Amino acid sequence: MPEPRGWDYRTERMRFKALVVTVLLVVGGYTAFWFYIAGKVEEKARIWIAAQESRGVHAFYGDLAVEGFPYKIVVKLSELKVELAPELTRRGEANLIFPEVAIVAFPWKLNHAVLSSAYGDVVLGPMQSPDMTMAVDGLKASLVLDRDSRQPERLSLTSERLSWAYSSLGDKVPPSEARNLQLHVRRALEVTDGRQAMELPALLEVFLSAEDVVAHEIPVGIFGKKADLIRLHTVLHASEFPRYDREGLSRWRDEGGTLAVRTLEVRSGKMEFAMDGELTLDQDLKPLGAFSSQIRGLDHIVAVLSGHSGFQEEPGSMILEELKNMGENEGDKGKMLSLAISLQNGLLFLGPIPVYELAPLAAE
Repeated sequence: MPEPRGWDYRTERMRFKALVVTVLLVVGGYTAFWFYIAGKVEEKARIWIAAQESRGVHAFYGDLAVEGFPYKIVVKLSELKVELAPELTRRGEANLIFPEVAIVAFPWKLNHAVLSSAYGDVVLGPMQSPDMTMAVDGLKASLVLDRDSRQPERLSLTSERLSWAYSSLGDKVPPSEARNLQLHVRRALEVTDGRQAMELPALLEVFLSAEDVVAHEIPVGIFGKKADLIRLHTVLHASEFPRYDREGLSRWRDEGGTLAVRTLEVRSGKMEFAMDGELTLDQDLKPLGAFSSQIRGLDHIVAVLSGHSGFQEEPGSMILEELKNMGENEGDKGKMLSLAISLQNGLLFLGPIPVYELAPLAAE
């Protein structure tokens, strides 16, 4: 059978061989590249873990392995235990215990890592007699580092279920818990409008949400036994992250630092609460700020608070009467209250009524 006109068998054969050789070289080169990167990642992981000891972070693990070829680099740590020195937590020693942790990254984007663990425990205080214990299920965390400074830029953490218990409450009080927990932290926000240009830089933005929150350490109150949803969105304005002591907080206050609460929202079957505002510190390092809030389900709040002894005599009974009069009827939804909340002169004000004395954030 004659060959098609213009078709050269030898030429096409050579092209095919060249293509095969090219593919083999690419595959071989990528394989060598992956194992080179994997080796470097394992080496740097061991060095980094050892270097944390000087900072008060001691990590112990049964085995460290790197796998995931060809698409991912997966660092697996088994029987991981992390001990945090008391000076890091300011509340005594702390231990983090995970049977297995997997850290996933991609060879072409090593500044982004994803951590996952089926479950783990956090112990605050001595292991034999802890002050507080936490158990986390279905943990996933994402960390993005700045390519140049290698400093954390964004952190996201999710958990299917988080439970915690205080030893001071005894065994009769069951553990508290929250489901579908989300925590997102971002640094170095961009200035987007004229108002932000007049403020200190937005150093840190935090978003937190949780569902089905049951906190047994808090007496049953206006939200009932369970909060269906808690959502918080805050922005810290500062030139640098303040130290949590009198000197650090005073410096943050004096340079004009503020904490903006963009959203604080709590929902339950009985009521809804939403608040936004801004706060800083006064000369005594007590909170100073102003917030606007909307509260739905006012009738339920008054009914619950009226059962507490503190609201059955003055000034508590007067506060409840004022709350009743300030609410607006929304039909089936009950009464809605728009309330100004302020923190000044060391007191918490609900509208014009002082209801609580505030303490300084750092003792002398």
